[in-house]
Amino acid sequence: MTDLSQKLKTFLFTYECDGVLYNLHVSGYSQAEAVARVRRMSTAIYDGEVVAKIPIPLAWPARALARVRNAFQS
Repeated sequence: MTDLSQKLKTFLFTYECDGVLYNLHVSGYSQAEAVARVRRMSTAIYDGEVVAKIPIPLAWPARALARVRNAFQS
């Protein structure tokens, strides 16, 4: 079990496909965990293609939850 009080680190990996080198980064609490995550990628399931990214400020969900909570407390 991983100690969740540790900070996630980013580990870099390189792989070759059709003569081209590609890089990816994988988050993990240790190098061993990151390597294990990469090995598990062979079991990944295709979910679709990302066609847009919409940035949402982190404060937005907190404000919305606070408003809902305050509405029920009144």
